Amino acid sequence: MRGRLGTRTVVLLGAGLVLAGLLAYVYCREKAGPGEGAAPAAAVGPAGEAASKTLERRVVGRGMTTGNPAPGSRGDGSSEPAANQTSDTSGGGGAPAAGGARPYHFPVRPGMEEWRRFATTADMDKATQIPEGLLRGMDTPSLVETCLDYPLILDVTAFGSLQAGLDRMAKRFNGLAELLRRPDAGELLLARYRDMNPEASPGQAGARGAAGGERARFYAQFVLVELLLAQDAYLSALSSASRRELAAEALRKYEAKSAHPDRFGFLGLSPCGLVLRQVLKKEGVEATGMGQRADVDREDMPAILAAARAFAGK
Repeated sequence: MRGRLGTRTVVLLGAGLVLAGLLAYVYCREKAGPGEGAAPAAAVGPAGEAASKTLERRVVGRGMTTGNPAPGSRGDGSSEPAANQTSDTSGGGGAPAAGGARPYHFPVRPGMEEWRRFATTADMDKATQIPEGLLRGMDTPSLVETCLDYPLILDVTAFGSLQAGLDRMAKRFNGLAELLRRPDAGELLLARYRDMNPEASPGQAGARGAAGGERARFYAQFVLVELLLAQDAYLSALSSASRRELAAEALRKYEAKSAHPDRFGFLGLSPCGLVLRQVLKKEGVEATGMGQRADVDREDMPAILAAARAFAGK
């Protein structure tokens, strides 16, 4: 009895600290002045460009394409007249992507004076769209990094289920909608996921202000990547060997997150379980008790983990 109460206390404490980080992010998004509670305006910058190039090198090394759309292509196999990459600046401006090989730099972000003047969510959505000409010419590695730098990324956690949050975000943000039309992103997301380290969470548990905002974004990036990897379009595009690799990686991430309930709590573990469940279903692995709901609940996790460990050979 004492052991169970102790575990429950730790889990509840972890969930509370995660919630505190999310609230800090929302507060900073709405209220912070320039440079407070937000990443710098050019947060993608050289680091984002380096990340997209690293993704491209790794996927090319595995014999996959990197999704750099040819002229007249949207990157999903469909053909449309190519838009002028440099003349279309609708949706907020920003530096044009040279040859489509640079992440988009969002020109307006939380913490900036212009952001503080927005009166509605619609204003924020309008300011964070990628100009269509740039979007259609952007290669997939750069698009992945752009989506992870989306100023409203934490909104994926603000709906009744994580899948509902992803669906809603794709309707609000044209960058995510475009990424979901590119099945080649599956290998890129797997490579990106492999490099993500739960131990690297910035700041301290319960941090507020800028540090709290950074922790919340770090958490939301994990959620978004795991949600994307759980999508059927990406899982179908992966080979069976890559899906097995994904399952092994999701198990590693689950174990690493479980060691830090103050950083993640069950809200941070649930997307790992979703990835594992969807991989198992795609591979035809059946197990009782894995659940059928859109999100993975606490009672679903033991059956999912047992089946995934057997599948991944762990």
